[in-house]
Amino acid sequence: MFREPSEKEVNLLPLVVHGVQETVERVKMNRNSGFGTCGQISLSLSGTGSFTDSFKRTHQINPGDILFMAPESPHSYEPVVSPWRVKFILFSGDMLKDIFHSFNIPPSGVVKADTDIAREIAGLFEKIDSVYQSDLPSRHITASAYLYSLLALISKNSAAASKNLESEIDKITPAMHYINDHFYNPELTAEMIARNSGISHPHLCRLFSSAYGLTPHDYLVQIRIDHAKILLSEQKNMPINRVAAESGFNSVSYFTKVFKEKTGLTPAKFRNQTIYNF
Repeated sequence: MFREPSEKEVNLLPLVVHGVQETVERVKMNRNSGFGTCGQISLSLSGTGSFTDSFKRTHQINPGDILFMAPESPHSYEPVVSPWRVKFILFSGDMLKDIFHSFNIPPSGVVKADTDIAREIAGLFEKIDSVYQSDLPSRHITASAYLYSLLALISKNSAAASKNLESEIDKITPAMHYINDHFYNPELTAEMIARNSGISHPHLCRLFSSAYGLTPHDYLVQIRIDHAKILLSEQKNMPINRVAAESGFNSVSYFTKVFKEKTGLTPAKFRNQTIYNF
């Protein structure tokens, strides 16, 4: 339901709630430019969904999880187990970007339901909904106050998540160094990386997924592609099969396939484009 605030309230309040609505997400939604000047906070009610934040990290969304998106924050989402029912708050405000910045809230993200903070956020979410749907003359002012508190709680969660992320990155740093030093070995596997980093393979995969939203193998492939790009750009006369070999690929056909998947170009076209650009 959308009950737009008056112009006076919009000018008076640092945060303005424009609508609280329950909906069923049925199709994939890509918002490369976010909501423009509006932000959104969504509470997952039932079913499951997939949400990709502005850092390209993908999260599975379960009942009770909260999604948040700042204005102009790229994101996408889609249902996984239908019906995926969510309730969302749409809001704006002249101070909105400053509030996100001062609270150190990332452009978009997720608060998982198994945290105390998530339960507090869900409680404030329902208070905003209740006040907004009421006929109180001060409903927009009260909703604005609750929304400010809600963003403060998201900030608290983001600070905790940031500490966890730093801890996870510290744990996988040896693995990343090992990949950087041995990517050229076509026999290198995720199991070898884990063994030489002192971490079990399943645990290493979980850490990589949590920190970067990818697997150790994905990271290895990206390092190989980045090295191949350098060789293609700087070693103009190096044969493609040698570029593939020195980048850790054991066949030209596989190298070409993966390179095109990652860049949209074949190695030869990438080299020609680079030559043309120079």
